[in-house]
Amino acid sequence: MSISAITEHYVALSDDLLASAQCDAAGAPRFTVTRPVRMQLSQWLATVATENDGGVDAEFRLFLDAQLGAGDVLIDLAPDIGFLALSAATTACDGIRVIACAEDADAADRLHALAGGARATIDVRVINENLERALAELVAQAQRESQRVFLRATPAQLLAILAACDASLHDGTLAAICWQGDDTAASVAAHRAFRERDLPVFWMGERNGEVELFAVAETFACGPLFAINMRARGFADSRDVADRPAETRTPHAAHSHCTVESKRAAFNFISPYCHTGYGIAGANLLRAALDLGAPLTFFPIDGLHMDTVAAPALEAALLRSEHIDLAAPSLRLLPAYDQRRHIGHGPRIGFPIFEFTQFTNDERQQLGELDRILVCSEWAKRIIRENDIVDVPVSVVPLGVDRTIFHERLAPSHRANETIFLQGGKLEARKGQRELLRAFEAAFSPRDQVHLVLLCQNPFLSAAEFERRAEPFRQSPLASRITLITTAFGHQREMAQVMATADCGVFPVRAEGWNLEALEMLSMGKSVIATDYSAHTQFLTHENAHLISVDALEDVPADLGFGQWAAFGDAQHEQLVVHLRSVHHSRQQDGPIRNRAGILTAEQFSWNASGVALLDAIEASLR
Repeated sequence: MSISAITEHYVALSDDLLASAQCDAAGAPRFTVTRPVRMQLSQWLATVATENDGGVDAEFRLFLDAQLGAGDVLIDLAPDIGFLALSAATTACDGIRVIACAEDADAADRLHALAGGARATIDVRVINENLERALAELVAQAQRESQRVFLRATPAQLLAILAACDASLHDGTLAAICWQGDDTAASVAAHRAFRERDLPVFWMGERNGEVELFAVAETFACGPLFAINMRARGFADSRDVADRPAETRTPHAAHSHCTVESKRAAFNFISPYCHTGYGIAGANLLRAALDLGAPLTFFPIDGLHMDTVAAPALEAALLRSEHIDLAAPSLRLLPAYDQRRHIGHGPRIGFPIFEFTQFTNDERQQLGELDRILVCSEWAKRIIRENDIVDVPVSVVPLGVDRTIFHERLAPSHRANETIFLQGGKLEARKGQRELLRAFEAAFSPRDQVHLVLLCQNPFLSAAEFERRAEPFRQSPLASRITLITTAFGHQREMAQVMATADCGVFPVRAEGWNLEALEMLSMGKSVIATDYSAHTQFLTHENAHLISVDALEDVPADLGFGQWAAFGDAQHEQLVVHLRSVHHSRQQDGPIRNRAGILTAEQFSWNASGVALLDAIEASLR
């Protein structure tokens, strides 16, 4: 089943009304919309989640709130379900004209329904071909009426906009263009074209408690971007928009990832930036360090997957590689077997993430050559010392969770008489999916209102080997109550939407290096069942989780690793069965459960807290 199908099947909202995160002067939501009948539920849930986080395209809305005035025109060429258009149409300023350009009649009908439900006036146009001509006509009309035009578009539309609006750029009619920057060829080419036309590009951030626009120097920039026409009325009096606040209030925390001035130490950061565990950790630590003002230089491993994490200051971190500070500390977030290659001659800091109790001789030697070692947990620190690596300082830098994505307000479950268990992790022996299957079959019968969802993609297995490992789940007596999701998620928000359908995360693992998914489930207020062993004991406690006690360790199979992991025997099996039945009983008796202790834990383990611990450890290496 697809992710959207899972969401459609297991989630039913009790209320299809959505109030805007923006409020009027009286504190009431600026607008409220009702989900159109023909709109996919999964798309609606994504909108609900984002709006609850502070709003769709919050930076764009902040910018438009500050800049739109009477007589101005907003043309939204990428309206999706129209929240940016609704925001502009419901500002306190009268006389703003809002045009939303739909790609087909169905999308136009949907936008009309949303606008009507919000009691907003939006001019909806269907433009599915010849964008240049249609846009040129709309801008020409604004030009005749001496109106300023603000455009919102996709990267693929930017060159067509420039071709259609060249004249209106010179006379100041087209005031600004907003788009979601990325690293595609279309975005890079458009950025270059903006510079050729003397249109400076900015991203929005915070400085000294105020929201401001900061200039983007090169083509490599992601996140909400703004090309501003200095010839336009209101901008012509200043060539330096970066020194002028675009708004006088702080953006919602979900969208305030921006660089601030700081005296934090510079360092060279070597890490993946992708959807693997290392890549997600690296991307979030990078963003947190940049948000805290660290002038780091970033050296990505195996390319950049720009949709992993939005980090507006990433471009600057990459460009610093042209002038490397060779005396700065070098941080390498990679496995223990890959810790030798560092940048420059400053302190060498390794950040390995590991699950087993022993290192190979080569790994032990590489770690022993470092000036400092960072680890995720106190358990990992103890393993370092037990491997006779005693002369290198070790700092604990716990990983975190992004509560703008994984939070308790996201699509709460309202399913009658059904308990959903969810396990996330590669389909492999270490993650304990077979132990979970055995306990699930022992705890329940096909008549019980339960379901098990496994997010179990393993890109390191061949298709044939993956199917061999998946076969017991497909042949189980409870197969009709088991769903395997074997495709990768395009964005963490998609994973969060599926997690939101669950009541409980189950992690009967034999060993963990951190366990991002367990912390994410806590952050969403879900119950968690997990083994009381290894790195995730840094944040899992008897107060926030149902823990499976471990009474022995056993050797890791030689083909999987080196050292030991938790032995999962009959006693652990019985505990897991009891925990599964207990969660199901509570769900049946009391309805959806809110794990408040889990939410409090997640609030303590933010990526910002991780960034602070990271920078403190780096600065300790300089003393």
